Amino acid sequence: MDIHMEPKITLNDYSYAGIDEEGNTTVSIDNQTYYQTTLDYSASRLPEATQIQFHNVTFTFPAGTMITPGGAFVMLDMKFPDSFEEIYGTHTANEFGGIPLPTQYGPHLAVNSTTVLSNHLEPQAGMTIYDDKIKLLVSANANSITQTPADNSSSLKLYFSTGSQLIHTGQAVGIAISVNNTLPTQLYVKAANSGAAAKSRSRSLHTKTIWH
Repeated sequence: MDIHMEPKITLNDYSYAGIDEEGNTTVSIDNQTYYQTTLDYSASRLPEATQIQFHNVTFTFPAGTMITPGGAFVMLDMKFPDSFEEIYGTHTANEFGGIPLPTQYGPHLAVNSTTVLSNHLEPQAGMTIYDDKIKLLVSANANSITQTPADNSSSLKLYFSTGSQLIHTGQAVGIAISVNNTLPTQLYVKAANSGAAAKSRSRSLHTKTIWH
């Protein structure tokens, strides 16, 4: 399959509970639950080569925000855990385009928000552009249980999930734990016992890393 494709679902002017929330949360779109995080960059000033890994999906914006006479666009590249890749838009010397930023003016349809969702379904991923913010979306397993940390001021977010909602006596339970760095920069985390510093690998891209 050609990795350059159109989103499976495009929703214009579609509002949902949590669309205006910052940071990490869960939202429901068309009866599907998604993990959502908000980029620290505005949609209108997104740097080139911005890359974020969120719930094992790697989101890359190769060209950043592309400003044209016909409006502003972002090109989105998504890579999934099974190595499947989807790219929305192009950026060459002779052709460029992608997902248009919502606008109340210009030749495009005047909308307040734009949501796109991938053809890849397990997980399904995508993004919402709303109020000059980009919200990344990754679908959540219906059986997973997610606990949001009480301290929302922390840049590190801790998540717990289990694949079972009904647990029988004596049943073994698998628990997944992940820590999400919500900042666009790397963090130094001091080890509790040895005092050593754990450093995420830096790249030439603007990166956000989730530790598992």
